[in-house]
Amino acid sequence: MELNGGQRSEHYGKITVIGTGPGDTEHLSKKALDAIESAEAVIGYSSYLKQIAGILNEKQERLPFNMKDEIKRCEAAVKKSLEGRTVALVSGGDAGIYGMSGLLLEIIDKESLTGKVPVEIIPGIPAFCAVSAAAGAPITNDFCVISLSNLLTPWKDIEKRLRSAAAGDFVVIIYNPK
Repeated sequence: MELNGGQRSEHYGKITVIGTGPGDTEHLSKKALDAIESAEAVIGYSSYLKQIAGILNEKQERLPFNMKDEIKRCEAAVKKSLEGRTVALVSGGDAGIYGMSGLLLEIIDKESLTGKVPVEIIPGIPAFCAVSAAAGAPITNDFCVISLSNLLTPWKDIEKRLRSAAAGDFVVIIYNPK
């Protein structure tokens, strides 16, 4: 990852990874709202930025990205942090469930910035919880969640997980079925 001009601030800006929940800003926590409103740069998939546009202000730099540009989003967040900027990296649902937090932490570690770039993760309502509540179908007892996306996970690993889940006797929640 190359920083613009190779310049780094002496003070690294904080990156807050924020789960935006099922897409309606009324589902954001107060902590998530505060973090978004106080960020100097807001980075995310363009659809997620549109969902929170009403709480952004004109002083904030907005960096929209396409779907499948997850690595680029995280790299942009790190670059802004190294410039000393406070960053909100928004992620649909919960940022820790097929969201941006794991990938961001991997990139920070790869760049030897662990412990240097401050990171906070603010959870959001995961899609499977929102759907469960809307459908009136609580998820009780045991369950597992499996993504069929092979963007960052090899298909052979996904197949192995599906076979293992099928052998269990519990609810299986499938993300990215296309």
